[in-house]
Amino acid sequence: MEKKIGRSERIIYNKIAAPVSYEAIIELDKDKPYLVEKYAESSLQIGQLWLPEELNGDTLIPVIIFIHGGCWLSEYDIKHTEAAVTALKDQGYVVWSIEYRRIGDSGGGWPGTFNDISNAVDHVKKLCTRYPLDINRVILMGHSAGGHLALWAAGRSAFHSEHPLYVSDPLNIHTVISLSGITDLITYSKGAGPCNQSVDKLFNGTSEEQRDRFMAGSPMELSNTNVQVILFHGIKDDIVPIEQAKTFADYLYKSRGINPIRLIENAGHFDFIHPGSLAWQGVLKVLIKNIPTV
Repeated sequence: MEKKIGRSERIIYNKIAAPVSYEAIIELDKDKPYLVEKYAESSLQIGQLWLPEELNGDTLIPVIIFIHGGCWLSEYDIKHTEAAVTALKDQGYVVWSIEYRRIGDSGGGWPGTFNDISNAVDHVKKLCTRYPLDINRVILMGHSAGGHLALWAAGRSAFHSEHPLYVSDPLNIHTVISLSGITDLITYSKGAGPCNQSVDKLFNGTSEEQRDRFMAGSPMELSNTNVQVILFHGIKDDIVPIEQAKTFADYLYKSRGINPIRLIENAGHFDFIHPGSLAWQGVLKVLIKNIPTV
């Protein structure tokens, strides 16, 4: 069975069996971005701007800021999410997909990775002066470790001035969507998997040694904002346990009275960045319902 994604019919993805493998993601066709632009000086401090074909200078279009995952490690870069970003662009959204310094890169880890995300997100203000982006409809979306960074960045408006990663005028975020995101860094760091073990590298120490850093890099400040939160997670995710989404959803329900979780049966970790998966169809349905392009 075939499923067409977006308004353009030139890209046709097959509906595939779940869970999706990482290899299946790498093999996907994708377009090239309209523009690659630096938001700071390093060659890794760049963003890809993706513009829909139907761009009309008189109509402001919602923008999705996309943050790729990969355990915060330098081995996994922006390229593996380009098919997903292509599909978002074909759905009529402007996408600003950001690269950032990661563990293993010069300047990556604490605090560089977080500063890069902050600077890249706020760079959208500059893009709005040159392209018809709707600054009142900004969606942060991230996968896996990128989901953690998206949730963290969406809470910056609640940071107090003594917060080590405080910025005075962060970009206003309408909605944040986490795809298989890591939410509880301390609990996740205790796991035995290679991605779990990268958490301590991100903060250059364990949660006992660097508790202040773990807390500063946590997405918990979202409880003090009005940002709309949506947490997608696959029941068969074997990289980021489903408890990560459930625990954070419970926290947001108790603190804000919201129920942000969307669980997808039979979906694994990578289904949410494969435009042919049923999980992806669920993401699009919620995205279009909450932030339509027209």
